[in-house]
Amino acid sequence: MNNIYVRILSIQLDGFKNVNHGKIDMPRFISGDYTDEVSDILGIYGQNGSGKTAIIDSLAFLKDMMMGKSLPKDTVNYIGKNKEAATLKFKFYLKKHENEFLLSYEFSIIKKDAEKVEIKSEIIKFSKLESCKKLPESALIKYDSQSKGTIFTPKYRYEQLSKGNKENEIKINVAKIVSIKEQKSFIFSEELRELWNDDEEDIMNVILSSLRLFAITDLFVIRNGHNGIITLDFAMPFSFKYEDGRNLSVGDMILSLSEPTIFKTKEFDIFKIMIQEINFVIGALIPGLSIIIKEYGLQTTKDGKDGIRFELLSKRGEEVIPLRYESEGIKKIISILNLLIAMYNNPSVCVAVDELDAGVYEYLLGELLGVIQETGKGQFIFTSHNLRPLEMINKSSLIFTTTNPENRYIRLTNVKNNNNLRDLYLRSINLGGQKESIYEPTKTHEIRRTFRRAGRLLNE
Repeated sequence: MNNIYVRILSIQLDGFKNVNHGKIDMPRFISGDYTDEVSDILGIYGQNGSGKTAIIDSLAFLKDMMMGKSLPKDTVNYIGKNKEAATLKFKFYLKKHENEFLLSYEFSIIKKDAEKVEIKSEIIKFSKLESCKKLPESALIKYDSQSKGTIFTPKYRYEQLSKGNKENEIKINVAKIVSIKEQKSFIFSEELRELWNDDEEDIMNVILSSLRLFAITDLFVIRNGHNGIITLDFAMPFSFKYEDGRNLSVGDMILSLSEPTIFKTKEFDIFKIMIQEINFVIGALIPGLSIIIKEYGLQTTKDGKDGIRFELLSKRGEEVIPLRYESEGIKKIISILNLLIAMYNNPSVCVAVDELDAGVYEYLLGELLGVIQETGKGQFIFTSHNLRPLEMINKSSLIFTTTNPENRYIRLTNVKNNNNLRDLYLRSINLGGQKESIYEPTKTHEIRRTFRRAGRLLNE
């Protein structure tokens, strides 16, 4: 196993999308078992437009920030209505070799104009754990783009990176200018990274390099665009993490569903191994199903490299059909199955999926989540409308959105051991009884009236 082990402990959003304020603690963090290498599942439920996807989007922003990538061009639209800024805060557990830390990373985004944003501030705090006791918290690095003094504090950290060298001071200034211009993190920027101390005992290097590595190799965010590509039925993103002991590859491969796909030879060799891995599992999820790679031979890629032309086939018994004719749910499972396998076996892998249930049979969904919870090792965060998981996973693993933008996320209260959480949730929608309203009720007669009025408009 990797010597570095990172876990998300909590997520807090302020002024992000339709969440004025909302905080979610992971189940293991609440129980105090966050150092154990066992599964940590979080399912987020609620009516449409109530803040479920905001959590998944925030994790995508976190990944981009810690990788030193620019935020999306439309980031300004993620700042809440009538808000000038959004703040996202995440807590982590980090173990590297024998050293253990509790960390927090907070960043604020402000509007510059109608189209652009600026990363106004970033702060990373840490406290060391010794004999399971938390030592006092300290600021590792604190950056404010609008500060008129030192670009970041504490002062001794600045001196540590600049080394009193004018050239290094210029590099720090360049890092600030580039981060503002390109809408990306200052702390994790490539320009600042050049100045990090490569000493493995240096606390700043340990924390920053570990968080960056986690973002690159162990944090995977499957947003709605992933589902949309599959729904359109012309391509299928294939998200993956592949290790062979020496090499590590992560990312997305795009498979055409309308015609054969061409991969470079090296990519194709990796892909074949991952399909073998998937075939170990897919037959248990969908009895009798296996995936076949049909090769059409060598073909030069667009950039002049040697490549292989192929397509995926679905096999059940003696029947073989192109994968594109399988259901949307099966294609979705295949598209993320490699990540689920990685998450199941690796405690540092975190997979976040928006609308996990899209096209997936509810009984299968419940069984899959039950297995991950009972014997998995990694972290799994998902949103869903399907209520079957409420009967399959622990109540501490379930978060519900509210109608109150100032307190968007809650866990249900008054839950007894013999309660069916699905029934309790539906009863809470209809009768209340929770500390916040969890559903904005619709009126059947109003729906009928608006349908009639719309019909009359069409006939005028």
